[in-house]
Amino acid sequence: MEDFDLDNLKEIFLQECGENLDTLENGLLRMGDGESDADLLNEVFRAAHSIKGGAATLGFSSLAELTHHMETLLDEMRSGKRNVHEEDVEILLSSLDVLREILDMSIAGDNTEHAQFRPLEKKLKDSVAAGAAEDKASDSESESDSPATEEQTVEEDGEGTLYVQFKPYNEIMIRGNDPMLLVREVQMLGDSETKLSIEDVPEWSELNPTHSYMSWTVELHSDASETDIREIFEWVEEFDCDLTISKVDPDAAPVTTPVEEVAVSQESTSDSPAVASNATPDDQPLKAAAKKKAADTTIRISTDKIDDLINLVGELVITQSMLSRFSASESQVDIEEFQERMAQQERNIRELQESVMRVRMLPLSFAFNRLPRLVRDLSKKLEKKIELVTEGAGTELDKTVLESIMDPLVHLVRNSLDHGLEGPEERAEAGKPPTGKLLLRASHQGGAVVIEIVDDGRGINRERVKNKAIESGVISADDKLSDQEIDNLIFAPGFSTADEVTDVSGRGVGMDVVRRNIADLNGQVEISSTPGKGTVISIRLPLTLAILDGQVVRVANQEFILPILAIVETIEIEHANVATVPDTGEVCRFRGEYLPVVRLRQLLELPGDPIDGKLVVIVESHGKLIGIVIDDVIGQQQVVIKTLEQNYKAVPGFAGATIMSDGSVALILDPPSFATEAIQKIPEAA
Repeated sequence: MEDFDLDNLKEIFLQECGENLDTLENGLLRMGDGESDADLLNEVFRAAHSIKGGAATLGFSSLAELTHHMETLLDEMRSGKRNVHEEDVEILLSSLDVLREILDMSIAGDNTEHAQFRPLEKKLKDSVAAGAAEDKASDSESESDSPATEEQTVEEDGEGTLYVQFKPYNEIMIRGNDPMLLVREVQMLGDSETKLSIEDVPEWSELNPTHSYMSWTVELHSDASETDIREIFEWVEEFDCDLTISKVDPDAAPVTTPVEEVAVSQESTSDSPAVASNATPDDQPLKAAAKKKAADTTIRISTDKIDDLINLVGELVITQSMLSRFSASESQVDIEEFQERMAQQERNIRELQESVMRVRMLPLSFAFNRLPRLVRDLSKKLEKKIELVTEGAGTELDKTVLESIMDPLVHLVRNSLDHGLEGPEERAEAGKPPTGKLLLRASHQGGAVVIEIVDDGRGINRERVKNKAIESGVISADDKLSDQEIDNLIFAPGFSTADEVTDVSGRGVGMDVVRRNIADLNGQVEISSTPGKGTVISIRLPLTLAILDGQVVRVANQEFILPILAIVETIEIEHANVATVPDTGEVCRFRGEYLPVVRLRQLLELPGDPIDGKLVVIVESHGKLIGIVIDDVIGQQQVVIKTLEQNYKAVPGFAGATIMSDGSVALILDPPSFATEAIQKIPEAA
């Protein structure tokens, strides 16, 4: 027991709690849409019960208490005592939001009571009480139609009394469980009186201060069933706990001979010596940094992926033993057999690399599942009818990329709901069904993941976009733009077509940040729209940030890596018509436009004449094109990214480094970073 890590247990619970909250939210949203089958209600109830049980066991009292009231309301729904009402679902969803915030506060070590905790607790209690009143009135009406004896009436109206005797196993507190929290939860079921007994205390020399020598007897006046009570103890009953639930007063036939008895009323429980001696996590704040790090670095892995890794390591060991035979052999080595074994080793290493990368992969459903709630809430706020459809949610993406794409994805969905999809009246005038459709689609395309946000709304009003861009100074009135260029104006900094600022949109902040964040992931975002029919926004992302498809280029006597996804085209320098423009710098002509030019040799102060470059690589950065002058292109290859911050320090202009096949180190260029100054010259160059 000395190795038991309570902090680790709490980390596991907090992670699982987040997953249960997601399950709970998805189920409640389906209930809000009219689903109320038994399987769904049981699934939602189990998620709430798992949160409550784990929170109560580990001492997260606020989580446990609020979830307990939610569970009570859900239990009435699943037992058929009440129907699923939209008002109840709204209260449960509001409680869910507060649970998420309490969870975040717990991770950060903040133990203050949430401002909405008590109001929501009251709403949940009132909702349960209102349902009970309705049931009672309904029962009275049905009983008036049939005679009932006085005995039956008394039995149904009165509350029963149960005696709960609980003696925990000795090591309950070592395992991170606080027995007093379980007793408190029993007390919450109704009016109660509790007796604490201390028994079986060994001699002083044999006394173990980490063991529990206490037991409790709770006299509970409630309509709770034995099943309700046993559910509270299901987390610890699997161990050697003594739990007895009966209708017989144990004082009449005592089960144990107490050494000391202390009467504890429900109101004074919080001040009792038992509670004081068992400090809860509320009294011991969690370390925020450690919990944040755990949340960021943990990942659930399927056993199939682990099995694949074990099998591949086994293959590597076998092949390695075969190769060792060649080095130990004194006879002449069979070259063909040696080459065959080396090829087999190479295949095993490549498969191992792919398997390890798959461990980091998570399905996009982790991101998509957070959006139904957003769509539901915004559609009500905007008074629009919207159907959300997802396709390809099983498409996998690197965990780091998936976490980074969440905020841009949310903003794009909000933008489609606010600006893209029309209200019912406008859709009716356009001959469309009253319910708009928003499609989230993910797929693998050419070694990358493409996420599309498709709506069947009004499309982009290009005339309005152009006029707004002229008003805000993004373009001039004389500029001639193609439809695609006008559509891309929505990504310009500070641009917005909203007539007024709301809490949904209109501040001109967001779409440019979306493009920048996606570019930072070595991704691209494109938009295409058909007026009156809808808009498609496509996000193209690399599968992982750990391995990069790069183009190896040479400048002077050094090799560098340029991300393939950033490269548009590579042309010879004479065809680029490179020239110097006063007050702007060098520009090159590319497809009828003038682009700013960056000479790597000059920028990095490498030896040789700065004008010796032979090729210009056209790359895209933050929606703009720039030219990078290099000496030569060596080829393309996949490289493993090593971060500079971890091994040295952050260096502007470089995304990291990699080790080449000959053992040399090559730096990975970051066009958005080192080309910032050149991008600012684009309007002047044009």
